[in-house]
Amino acid sequence: MKDPDIEIRKWKLEREKGCLLFVLQFSIPALIGIILAKAIEPLLSPDKTWGWLQTNDLLLSLFGGSVFVFPVSYAIWWWRERKYKRHMASIERRT
Repeated sequence: MKDPDIEIRKWKLEREKGCLLFVLQFSIPALIGIILAKAIEPLLSPDKTWGWLQTNDLLLSLFGGSVFVFPVSYAIWWWRERKYKRHMASIERRT
């Protein structure tokens, strides 16, 4: 089980960097994974050669991934921020 105080301290340091940087740091690895998966797939299949269709597929997958990944990253930021504010409010009530 995670210690909530350690998690809150880590989030306090993370939130100082800002929402945009968090979203980018969270999204870039996922988008790079999409690029690598779509780029390696034709290389492993002997039937396919790299061409305009694969490039088009890669770009569409990247766009589709971006449409999904960025809002999910922002939702994670929002959820953690909400959790942090509730935690800080409960500490304020105790003191």
